[in-house]
Amino acid sequence: MRGELRALSALAAPLAIAYMAETAMGFTDSVIVAQLGAIHLAAIGLAANVLFGFLFVCLGFVALVGVLVAEASAARDPARAGRAARQGLWVAFVVSLPATWIGWNLAPILRFLGQDEAVVVLTEQWMQAAVWCFLPYMWFTALRHFLASVGRAKVVTFIAIGAVGVNFAANYVLVFGEFGFPRLGIAGSGYASTIVCWSMFAATLAYACLAPGLKSYRLLAAPWFDAAMYRQMIRLGFPIAGLSAAETTLFLAVALVMGIIGPAALAANQVAYSFWNFVFVLPYAIGQAVTIRVAQGVGLASRIAVRRSGYVGIAAGGCLMIMSGLVMWSIPERIVAIYLDSTDPANAETAAIAGALVSIAAVFMIVDAVQLIATGALRGLKDATVPFAVCLIGYWLVGMGGGYVMAVEFAMGAEGVWWGLASGLAATALLLTWRFKVLAARWAP
Repeated sequence: MRGELRALSALAAPLAIAYMAETAMGFTDSVIVAQLGAIHLAAIGLAANVLFGFLFVCLGFVALVGVLVAEASAARDPARAGRAARQGLWVAFVVSLPATWIGWNLAPILRFLGQDEAVVVLTEQWMQAAVWCFLPYMWFTALRHFLASVGRAKVVTFIAIGAVGVNFAANYVLVFGEFGFPRLGIAGSGYASTIVCWSMFAATLAYACLAPGLKSYRLLAAPWFDAAMYRQMIRLGFPIAGLSAAETTLFLAVALVMGIIGPAALAANQVAYSFWNFVFVLPYAIGQAVTIRVAQGVGLASRIAVRRSGYVGIAAGGCLMIMSGLVMWSIPERIVAIYLDSTDPANAETAAIAGALVSIAAVFMIVDAVQLIATGALRGLKDATVPFAVCLIGYWLVGMGGGYVMAVEFAMGAEGVWWGLASGLAATALLLTWRFKVLAARWAP
């Protein structure tokens, strides 16, 4: 058990730091663009949410790279592991094409949805500059799964940390036109994102191809295309991407319901969601690490390793979130004060609602972490369709449905929405953990 915890930590810690670095890049974009004006900040917020919503869904198609590489690597078959990584690059390329086209033509969609014209114009400028980051980021993610699965996750951390500095410099130079470069305004921030993503991909590819100990994987060697493995990634990628879409649209629906309740509830929801999203980097990284560890157990043809990796990961993530939840539950006012001046009477209602939501999030994030890590464990067993169905029912029928009833019918307001979500995620966590127990007990090499 201690050995499994060490192995899990060695995988999850660098991944978590890398995700935090990527979050810091988004923060940098917002801070620099905010100097241009409030409407520019609104535009980049809208554009970034749309772009990364697309990314989050499409990344589901390359999630299987880590599973296949981990299996092959544990079975001491580097050629098959390299072939799996190559198919991930092909899948990323194919999936990126429609997403890039949609991003380039986003403005008419936003106008149809009734967005303010001034915001749409600025959003289009940023999006048409940033949309070229889609393909390199997808490729970077496929290679990140490859490197993490062969025990080189720390390299991804160093690349992501370096990218924070590159992102800040590129934003500053291109947005404001420093050092002889043209002043591009909000579009400069979009071009900076494109430059950073291509740089991250190039650095990762160079390391994966040239680093000592990785040449045996022959990452770019022929045959370049494996039809059977490619079809497997696409087939399993659809339910994984569907699960990501269900989660993305769930939080969009929550925001819409909060808007119906009132502006204070909507603002409070953003405060609680923003803090939850930051803390949730940790279970997200653990979930990916558990996927790799379970897949390695499959590659070793060891039922004991499969079960141990899944159970230890679920327990570790749950315990970690219990500790985080206790902190959130004990000091919700201080957390809200990070975002709002609670001494300002104008913020009193929002701060009160936000404090209640942060306290609920202390419970919410525990069950959310368990269901996320259990999903990762099942993914290591290539079980994607049933988890998608379970999450769809848990998220929407139990979670969103129950939240709407509590908020509207029982007049619990914003708190009712979040308690409904917590109930749905708790049901999802129980069902997915039970499914892993059943499949792991039945699994045989």
